[in-house]
Amino acid sequence: MNPRGPEGPQALKACALVHSATPAPSVFRLYSQLNICFRIDSYRGDHMRRRGEIILWPAYFDSSRSRTEGRRIPLKIAAPSPSLRRITEALRKLGLDYRIVSDAVYPRLPWRKSGMIYVKLKPSLTKQKIIMLVAKEMARTKQKKKTF
Repeated sequence: MNPRGPEGPQALKACALVHSATPAPSVFRLYSQLNICFRIDSYRGDHMRRRGEIILWPAYFDSSRSRTEGRRIPLKIAAPSPSLRRITEALRKLGLDYRIVSDAVYPRLPWRKSGMIYVKLKPSLTKQKIIMLVAKEMARTKQKKKTF
């Protein structure tokens, strides 16, 4: 399809109309640079980040990852291959609101579905503070399990 030809702008316009009229489970996205319109089946409406939310990826807490690979906490309090369940347990103990997207892929590791967690921000907390609180809570629960 030639975007400068007679059919180009009309085809792009038609594709954009399909995108806006389609319900959330089957969304069409328009990539105008490539002039391609295709369906993305894995999209769901609840995956959209809302205002006042941050995203936590398990890679932030993984001790087997380096800082350049996505770890955001010191190695001392990082855990090897943290699961979504361990992170959500820590969030629950901290009293933070969250929602889980289990089929999400971390952008630096696109071949691995690790999932992600949306956490609602509180006025006194930043993303880095929440990450550190969650990591310390995960380390604390790990130590408690070792003593029993």
